[in-house]
Amino acid sequence: MTSVSCQEAFKCWWKSWFEGPEALLLGSTGLMTFFGMTLPSSGPSRAVFWAVFVPATIWALIKKAPRLTPLKNAAFLWATLIILFAITSITWSGPTTHHQMTKALSHGIQTLIFLTGLTFGLSANTEQRVRFAKAIILSCIVGAITNIIVFYSSNPLSARLDGMFLLQIATIGPTVLMGAALSAITIMEVDHARARVGWTTATLLMLFVFVLLTQSRGPLISLAVFSLLCLSVHLGMKKTLAICSLVVVATVFFIFINTDLRQSWCDHFYGSPMGSRHIIWQESLKGFFNKPILGHGVATIFDQTRTGTTLSDLVREHIPHPHGLPFYVLFSMGLVGAILQIGYFLTILFSAIKLKGDSKKITLAALVCVVLMTSTDMHAIAKSVGYIWWLYWMPMLTLACPPHRSSYLEDARKVSVSSVQNER
Repeated sequence: MTSVSCQEAFKCWWKSWFEGPEALLLGSTGLMTFFGMTLPSSGPSRAVFWAVFVPATIWALIKKAPRLTPLKNAAFLWATLIILFAITSITWSGPTTHHQMTKALSHGIQTLIFLTGLTFGLSANTEQRVRFAKAIILSCIVGAITNIIVFYSSNPLSARLDGMFLLQIATIGPTVLMGAALSAITIMEVDHARARVGWTTATLLMLFVFVLLTQSRGPLISLAVFSLLCLSVHLGMKKTLAICSLVVVATVFFIFINTDLRQSWCDHFYGSPMGSRHIIWQESLKGFFNKPILGHGVATIFDQTRTGTTLSDLVREHIPHPHGLPFYVLFSMGLVGAILQIGYFLTILFSAIKLKGDSKKITLAALVCVVLMTSTDMHAIAKSVGYIWWLYWMPMLTLACPPHRSSYLEDARKVSVSSVQNER
């Protein structure tokens, strides 16, 4: 067999990023993720979306028109129905404003474009997907470190870390990073075992530090469950329990040696174990029963509805949304939206069950993590373009797209054989 030089392998690797719309879609998604997690402005991310991602999606549609890859993906079809119904619900939304309706329509269309392009991108070969996963993981790590350094350069260690520059909400930051990391870790299941374990462990440790500093209980519980399930597949239950125990002991010790940090955590957990979530959920359900079939519409301004004003009076705090994806879906999209959401989740669950070996276990663990993540917050679907891409659509579609195995080294060997033959 003809050997492959490093130069030839590198050329094939470099060219594979630009060969076909699938590679370009994955590359631009990775770039949007990096910009979204590290820059205080959404401008660069949106520029990449309109200048690269949208043209690549159109290219994919033209190239694949006869056999339309996304239409073969059941999860994509369910997601499309959810977005189209959300866009339609704008017509019966209220109270609302013209700006709010235009914004919801624009975000719905952009999300639909993103779903289409991402589904094309995830049909790329294994090596392209693995490179995409590594780029996403690096984006998560750099984003977490950047935010930690910037925030704590002017705040005490006991302060609750605001999740991201752009969002300035503590619970959104960790779930954004976790959503992106879930996509990456799931894709990494098709890579070599040793590299997979290293990348996965590094990601989970960095996420743990970041989520711990945000003091957000929902994401922390979700991450703990996923880490336990994921590492037990890679390392076995005994090693996983030993590592997790060591991390817990080190964390508790670190918290207790810092008086301010210890007091902050004690106040956070014991002072308000459930907060006002149960009141918000109860009132959101009452709002759902007022319009149970189609809901209030995604363009409805929640805090201006009877439910929203009642909640603000009860908890003496401004409540902009129902604080949980299930409750948001019921309130804004009614039973129809809830059925579409359930169908979407079940499709992904059945896709995961069909997998074999470790990939099946990791995918199911990631699905559990996403469900836990979105159950107490992260309510937006069509009306919030940006962080919702990494948090919700990207992980979920990734779980629904099975790996495709092919090797750019095989392409390099073909190039090498062809060049040798030409020389002869």
